[in-house]
Amino acid sequence: MSFSLTEPIFVYGFPQNYDWGKVGDRSAVAKLLASYDKTQPYAELWYGCHKNGVSLARQGQTKDELRNIINSDAEGILGKRVSEKFNKTLPFLFKVLSVEKALSIQTHPTKEQAKRLHAKNPNLYPDENHKPEIAIALTPLKLLYGFKTYEEIALAIRSIKAFSSLVDSEVVDIFLSAAAKDKEERFKNFYSELMKLSLTEEGRFKLKSATSNLLSELAERATLSEVEKLILQLADVYPDDVGLFAPLLMNLVTIMPGQAIFTEPGVLHTYIAGDILEAMANSDNVVRAGLTNKPCDVETLLEIVSYSPKLPPIINLAPSLIPNFSGFDVKAAEFHVEVLQDPNSVVTVNKEGAAEFLFPMNVKGTLTINNFAHILQSGVGILVPAGVDSYSATLEAGSLYRVTIP
Repeated sequence: MSFSLTEPIFVYGFPQNYDWGKVGDRSAVAKLLASYDKTQPYAELWYGCHKNGVSLARQGQTKDELRNIINSDAEGILGKRVSEKFNKTLPFLFKVLSVEKALSIQTHPTKEQAKRLHAKNPNLYPDENHKPEIAIALTPLKLLYGFKTYEEIALAIRSIKAFSSLVDSEVVDIFLSAAAKDKEERFKNFYSELMKLSLTEEGRFKLKSATSNLLSELAERATLSEVEKLILQLADVYPDDVGLFAPLLMNLVTIMPGQAIFTEPGVLHTYIAGDILEAMANSDNVVRAGLTNKPCDVETLLEIVSYSPKLPPIINLAPSLIPNFSGFDVKAAEFHVEVLQDPNSVVTVNKEGAAEFLFPMNVKGTLTINNFAHILQSGVGILVPAGVDSYSATLEAGSLYRVTIP
């Protein structure tokens, strides 16, 4: 089967019904589907070629999996440079997320670590790729990201009695009294002991008792901080989970619509609530650290996680080289994201010999290629093949996201 190298490829998202997603009409994901069950959670919508969620696509009257269309002529569709650099594969995965309940606390491996982990346990680590990712807020997004400063962590340990029954007092005392140059190593020891509790029956018993004590301790307080309220919220879903202590150790942040964060390998993070767009390398490798019923590979987590304090680098839109577009300045080899939001705008994009992915949100407008106008539909992505030299976008309302490959 052959496909045109100058016609747009319309890409339909693959829905993921994870239990942390928003249900039915509340879900931005569900509203992008042609039909959905109003009683089910809709958490993610994937646009790409990853085997865990391959998108269907259409070019002209022909429908097939996106990866099959690309495989028919990877160089012609992706472009020679991209095809050679990324082994004839679309290098990024684009997602829409609707978060009702917290995702698992997680981090992602580097490319070298991913290759080793995939070879060791392909069921848990389904590919050999790293997963740098940008998350763009569509609604206010609440998240935990990176460890707090060691001073803030020390204050939390001192203020929460339940910590004392979890980690050996000597390990705690050494961390609290360590010189600045030794803080990271001492915190690593503290965090390692905390996370290893789930590996033994005795540790799990201690954890269950400590989380119960934590919740009782907070229930007795006349007023609660935002972090403490979050712990009680998380306990409704994961009452015995080590992740209940995570808000005391990690930064609680809210980013506003139009802002973004970029997450590098090794950084712990989880989304608490909100709707977002994500672009990432083509990977589904996740190393979990709590707030989950799925397997937690503690040994790998402790090996690859970054123990240094890390605030999220909040990224604001900046002017693009293309008029009326704005972009997010992140350093990723697999993707670069821009957005057209100006109403009543007409923009011509001259491409540079590589495929581009366009994603309309709440949109009214058209995309013109080779003098043929295609009506933009919210939630229907468009892969513009490398063989298309230029296209024009006419936007009357909404947003048109553009993902290019640097």
